[in-house]
Amino acid sequence: MNNLKILELEKADYLIVKCIRSWIKSVVFKQNPIPQLIHYLISYGRVETVIPFDDLMTSISLSSVKIYDFRKHNCCFVGESEKEILKILYLFQSNNNDTALNFIKDLVDDIYVKKSFDSARLIAESFSARDIFFQNPLFYLTINNDSNVINYDFVNKKYINTGVR
Repeated sequence: MNNLKILELEKADYLIVKCIRSWIKSVVFKQNPIPQLIHYLISYGRVETVIPFDDLMTSISLSSVKIYDFRKHNCCFVGESEKEILKILYLFQSNNNDTALNFIKDLVDDIYVKKSFDSARLIAESFSARDIFFQNPLFYLTINNDSNVINYDFVNKKYINTGVR
């Protein structure tokens, strides 16, 4: 999932990344992240996930397990830590709780594992209840990451297949 663009994300994944970035921005500027989270989540009918989302992000921010890669609010690429959160939410929706727990243990300190597990599970269940699903992370590996370059053979008047899709 290298260089995954935010605009390539599916609806639920895009929303979560927007919420993550909004939460980070609010905390950095010493503002309450809740109003902006409500604004984003209410448009999808998932306002009940505001507190679990805040709890999840708080657990991550208080942890020192690793160096996190969250991108700026207006960055067009998805950070590695954002991808990990999306993967965890997908795993919960796929009823793969044990694998999700392993990823959570890699993401937060031991004292925050239970809170993070419960929060992520609640988020995934809430989205599932409204038939809003997170994309399988493997799907993003198959996205065409080509640039806007068109390979065309002007002599033979045909497009050149570069084998890259």
